[in-house]
Amino acid sequence: MKIRNKLSKGSIILFLVVMLLDLCVLMIISNYLEVSYLTEKVRLIYGEITVSFFISFIIGFSYWFHCRFDFIEAGRIMGASKIQIAINLISEFGTAVLAGSVAGSLLTMAARFLGIIKKMNMSVIIIVFLLIFLTGIVFTYINLCRTFKYGRIRALRFHDAMLVVQFVVFFVLFIEIGTYYVNIDTQKWVENEKMGYKFYTLQNNDDKNTIHYENQPDFYKNVRNAIAQIDKQKDFMYMRADMSSVSADVDFDVLKKHLKKNDYRLFTTSAQESFGDVDFADEPEESESGRKIISLAVCQMDKNASDIYLNQLDKGRKFNKKDFIYNFEQKTFPVVLGNKYEKYYKLGETFGIKGFGKAKITGFLKKNAEFISDRTLEQRGGNKSLLDYYIIMPIFDIKDDAHNSSQKFFMQMNYFNFDNGTIVMSADSSNADVLAVQKKINEILRDNHLNVGYCVNSTPAIITFLNQSEKFVNTLFLFVILIAVSNAFSFMLNITVKIELNKDKFGIQLMNGRSRKMILIEFAGNILMLVFIAAVAAAYIIRAYFYQNIIFAVILAAEAAGSVLLGILVLGIKLSGTDVELLMREQNG
Repeated sequence: MKIRNKLSKGSIILFLVVMLLDLCVLMIISNYLEVSYLTEKVRLIYGEITVSFFISFIIGFSYWFHCRFDFIEAGRIMGASKIQIAINLISEFGTAVLAGSVAGSLLTMAARFLGIIKKMNMSVIIIVFLLIFLTGIVFTYINLCRTFKYGRIRALRFHDAMLVVQFVVFFVLFIEIGTYYVNIDTQKWVENEKMGYKFYTLQNNDDKNTIHYENQPDFYKNVRNAIAQIDKQKDFMYMRADMSSVSADVDFDVLKKHLKKNDYRLFTTSAQESFGDVDFADEPEESESGRKIISLAVCQMDKNASDIYLNQLDKGRKFNKKDFIYNFEQKTFPVVLGNKYEKYYKLGETFGIKGFGKAKITGFLKKNAEFISDRTLEQRGGNKSLLDYYIIMPIFDIKDDAHNSSQKFFMQMNYFNFDNGTIVMSADSSNADVLAVQKKINEILRDNHLNVGYCVNSTPAIITFLNQSEKFVNTLFLFVILIAVSNAFSFMLNITVKIELNKDKFGIQLMNGRSRKMILIEFAGNILMLVFIAAVAAAYIIRAYFYQNIIFAVILAAEAAGSVLLGILVLGIKLSGTDVELLMREQNG
């Protein structure tokens, strides 16, 4: 019973630490945990429970690592068997982790459902996190003073957990702020210059536009207003051209008989074609009319994009202004086909496209018609992406409101990537000019209650602080400095207290012939576990940085290694030339 009571007291501490960490960390990252094929509520539960258990397991393992020797020793004194001790350890560890995880998740989800977190921008969330963090430090130092005076191991373990939080916050913010200041004025864009112009893709990979905002009554009105305001800008041109695939109701069997082997790309998606792969399409599906529905590459363009790319016509006409206006009563809409389709179709023919309706062919492109963006220039070594295998469709300005599910689906398909476009600027534009244009577009999106976008070649730090003022970033930088000083002081105090509390243990080990080297290794393992947990948690939060440049992982590893070496150095100095008898007298005197 005494063993269980001791375990239970420790579990309460673990429960509180886990709940606090879950609440704070999930507030920051919950908005990024979206799984597109799940409903919003399921996504919410899936993401937050998953991360809660991830964090809880790490903290729980740390707690078990520190406590296991005391538990085993106490169990042996009480006469408990190894099985009884193991069962107690596992049950208390599991119960505390589960309870803390669920509590933290429920608190976070409650805040989400009540709209508290949704209404917070990143600056508010970070400030709340820092306030909780700094409050925790104050209480931790109070506990440390009591620990130093009374030798309370429980308070020291609580401080270990808080120290992990300090390391995580420091690691993440240090890399975020550091890369922001390094890259904001000196970032290098990809090789994207062609024909006297520079191309910059403005892309928003956040599904919140469709997941959250689409349910707002004025969502599509806001989208149309934002697009109109962007199109009115004079110092740059913004064009939208979205490459994807559609299910088309065409005469598959007739086409297949006439196609040569190198023309099978007509039946591949745009992702395959854009890199020049030749492959067969998936098996076609039967349509209601008995014809075959197959997946074809499509490129939707707005008027700005079509004015550039549809000048490469071989036959027919390009889109006019009226072609971009759509209402749900019209029977057909215009399309321009790539050159490879010209020998199988005629001008004026129609075919069905699932979700859109009847497409009427108004033109054919010349052979090797080009499509250019910064991504095609970067990924293909300056080569062009050809439109020979594409169906070109307008991005419509839909004037009607959706009244049924099919009309709503049409609007979703049409506006899904409304904020993914290409900024076209003169070749002599500087990085500062591009950032100014990017900022202007983001302001327009934000004024219309839409998510901000970002240039595809921006660094993660710039993306993180894109929506924040320079004053806020500078203020946050001061917080990082304070956290660094506080973290160093807290870490040194933690090590000092551990050395003082374990003097008798070190003395006994030295008297029994154990080398100072082995004592240092054991002590280093204790410190390493704390730093390792913090480094793993920080790496998870800023994992996008590692995709961009592995140097961020090296920096994080260097920070962690430096912390461990600092702890070993302090203990090494303390043990160097230590008189065992004097060490024991200091501890017991």
